[in-house]
Amino acid sequence: MRNIVSMKLGEKIRRLRIDRNMSARTLAEKAEQSGTTVNNIEDGTTSDPGVCRVHKIASILGVSLDWLVDDSQGWPPPAGPEQQVADMVRKVFDRAGLAGEITDQEREVLAAFRSLDAAGRSEVLGYCRGLSVSRSAGKSETSAPAQAGSEADLERQLDSELDAEQNSSSHVKRA
Repeated sequence: MRNIVSMKLGEKIRRLRIDRNMSARTLAEKAEQSGTTVNNIEDGTTSDPGVCRVHKIASILGVSLDWLVDDSQGWPPPAGPEQQVADMVRKVFDRAGLAGEITDQEREVLAAFRSLDAAGRSEVLGYCRGLSVSRSAGKSETSAPAQAGSEADLERQLDSELDAEQNSSSHVKRA
C-alpha cells in the first residue's frame, strides 16, 4: 500500500528535479543514495524515507525541508534564499539605474553559488555581507568620491533589503 504523505513528497521531489533539469541518477549521486532509493521516494513506495535523507534532497533541490514534507503547501515552492537575494539585488540595481545583462563572470559566480548546499550558501552570504561592511568602513576620502558614494549607497541599500527580508521571513516562520 502506498503512503499518501510519501506520494506527495515524491511528487514534489520529482517535479523539482525535472524543473532543475536534473536526472534521478544525478540527484541520487548528489544525495549519496542509490538510484533505486530516489526512484522509490519519488514513486511513493517508500513508507519512511528518513528525515536526514529528505533533508539532504531538499538542500540539493534548493527548498526547505518544511515545505517539502508539508502536504498542505502547494506548488510552486517559496523562493529560496538564492532567489530572494537575486530579487533584492535586481531591485537595488533597478532603482540605481544599473539594471542590465549580467556578465560571464557574474554568471560563473551565480553558478558556483547554486552548486552549494544551504550551509555553504549561508556562509557565502555572510562573507559577502562582511565584505560589504568592511569595504564601506574602509573607504578613504581619497578614493573616487562619486563612484565610492554610489557603491557604498548600493551596498547599504542591499544590506537593508537583505535585513528587511530576513526579518519578514523570521516573522512569518514564527506565526
